[in-house]
Amino acid sequence: MWRVSLLIGLLLSSACSPERTLSVSAGAVPALSLPSAVAVSSQTPQRPPTPSACRAPSLSARTAIDARDSASLSRCQAVATGDPRVGKRCGMAGSEPSLDLARLERSIMPLDQATMLKVREIAARGAKLRRRKRVVGLVGDSMTVSGALFRSLTSTADSDRIVLAPEVRRALQTRVDGDDARTIIDFYRGVKAQRIQGQWHDSFSALRAAKVGARTPWALTGGAVSPLSKMIEQLSPAVAVVLYGGNDAAFRVAPPERLADDFERDMSRLLDALEAQGIIPVMNTLARHGDTPGIDACGKRGEMTNWRIAVHTNAINVRAAQIACKRHLPLIDLRDAMDAADSRGLGSDGIHPTVYLRGSAVLDARGLRCGYNQRNYLTLRMLKLLKEALGW
Repeated sequence: MWRVSLLIGLLLSSACSPERTLSVSAGAVPALSLPSAVAVSSQTPQRPPTPSACRAPSLSARTAIDARDSASLSRCQAVATGDPRVGKRCGMAGSEPSLDLARLERSIMPLDQATMLKVREIAARGAKLRRRKRVVGLVGDSMTVSGALFRSLTSTADSDRIVLAPEVRRALQTRVDGDDARTIIDFYRGVKAQRIQGQWHDSFSALRAAKVGARTPWALTGGAVSPLSKMIEQLSPAVAVVLYGGNDAAFRVAPPERLADDFERDMSRLLDALEAQGIIPVMNTLARHGDTPGIDACGKRGEMTNWRIAVHTNAINVRAAQIACKRHLPLIDLRDAMDAADSRGLGSDGIHPTVYLRGSAVLDARGLRCGYNQRNYLTLRMLKLLKEALGW
């Protein structure tokens, strides 16, 4: 039991900077009540059939540490993701690395015809509910609580902290307020999303429906006062970036297939709520589980070990991508991107992504060797694709 307690402590105590989060008392997990204006019609337009296979690159990974089923728990595989010292100085060591944007670009799933039909349908519903195109919501666990995600891009931060390589600037460039030379950062930066204690915050620093240690059901806990309901009420975003699964994988010993089924049930409820409220969900695959200090690599049957958590995480990662593909939702294959980062993008705790020492808003060859810097770039890139596809 001490090992499980230690793991929970690690999941609840990352090196994330303190953030304002939305919290409510524990309770049942009802679906959000839907306004009458968005009642689902019985004559929904037909969409193209679900593709036979999801093409997220991480689903094709077949190395020893990519095991994802119950049978793989009969053996043990070291899941060390690299020298932990590398994670602490991510992007700093060695000669100037090359910037491989094409490698990152493959981790952004294309907005195919079926996905475009779906996001346009949700956006039309959102327009009736006056969702704000220049506001984005963030939903998740400690990886979303962390200030390394987006906070360094906010208008109240020093703009000198934002460093874009020329190729990155071109990839993020979009028309904003009549200016074709701006970027998707400018589309959200400085836009009044929420007033907190007399000060306006943009999407990058507004409240998040996120909590350290949260599992997927948490976002809907509390019904009308759930974290998700509060975020919608206070921000009214047109898009929400969603990332759960790490804590779903680590909170109990169970067959990975069962945990993946539970995750799909809970994630489906969350996505149903967002879609019904006219908010486009952007889904993410999960970072790997690495070598967490204090947790045995292997152990007796039924123990929570690093290998077991890694297998659980792999199973849920696959399911997350499949859910997005089945529902025709935008998907960022974060795991695929981080696999090419220093130490697979993981810090010394084997759980949370790395951050470039000069800041998570440094999106150049060195910065993009780090987990959170990659997540910032990939999310911005997807937001740009959505903005332009929807004509915002």
